[in-house]
Amino acid sequence: MLKHIGLLVLAWLSLAWVVPVAAQTPEVVPSRPVSSTSCASADRNVVANDDSGAVAAARAAAGELRRGAEAHRLILLGELHGTRQPPAIVRQLATQFASVGPVLVGLEILDSEQPAIDRYLASDGGPRARKQLLAGEFWQKPVASSDGRRNADMIGLIDSLRRLRHEGRDVAVLAFDGVLDGSGGSQARDVAMAGRIRAAFGRFPRGRMLALAGNVHAMHHKPGYAPPEMQDPMGSYLADLHPFAVNITAHDGEFQACMEGTCGPRPMHDQRIASGPRDGDPYDYELVLDRFTLAQLLNPLLRCELSQ
Repeated sequence: MLKHIGLLVLAWLSLAWVVPVAAQTPEVVPSRPVSSTSCASADRNVVANDDSGAVAAARAAAGELRRGAEAHRLILLGELHGTRQPPAIVRQLATQFASVGPVLVGLEILDSEQPAIDRYLASDGGPRARKQLLAGEFWQKPVASSDGRRNADMIGLIDSLRRLRHEGRDVAVLAFDGVLDGSGGSQARDVAMAGRIRAAFGRFPRGRMLALAGNVHAMHHKPGYAPPEMQDPMGSYLADLHPFAVNITAHDGEFQACMEGTCGPRPMHDQRIASGPRDGDPYDYELVLDRFTLAQLLNPLLRCELSQ
């Protein structure tokens, strides 16, 4: 229980404190203006993420979740942001489900990016298309104030869904986050995100919808051990859709979060639990990985490399 409380507080704080930080927080940015030559040696695998061991592990984890989800059409996947494993698992889940029917993948990305994402999914995925995708406002946040959602593995996930579409699979992406006027805080944000997912699900009469979000958002309800300031989670507003709520966690490694005025890597602490079904309080299933690996956060140089 104490482990759950600690990680929940960390996750909740990371939602509440996305602010610029002091100079001691490292930011991987070029010390000179980025030019076409300064990023000519781009890592071409940064989008593909085709490491055989990582792919096999993600495929096995996806198979485990697919069996657990059974007939549930809406699957809420809670993550700790800025790690490589959750996007890879969603990629494999989408691939497996797309072999038998339509798949809609919801991502915690500003809904203003939806047109750019749709254009990218219809594109050839080349440098010009990637540059246009990465030009959106959502992807411009500096590393020093990044909660981890803007990373190379998230771009890799979107690209893998584009490739599935070009293979003839019925796959789409929903950007379900949004900018609010600030009057309702975290509570209003979760209500709005649930509304976007509900509307999209209503237009999706068959197949599976996978929604990847911070682990607090994916909960069925606010648990008894939550801090009193925590909002009622997004998942609580979707109860009548009977979602399958998953918490993706790990025994070791790091994740990215913003809390107490600073953003940066945070250590995992051994969960001392095993993967398996839960009683819905607040998840239906916990997928416990051996280790989280930090994703490469987007910065000007990486955006340049991905556009080559």
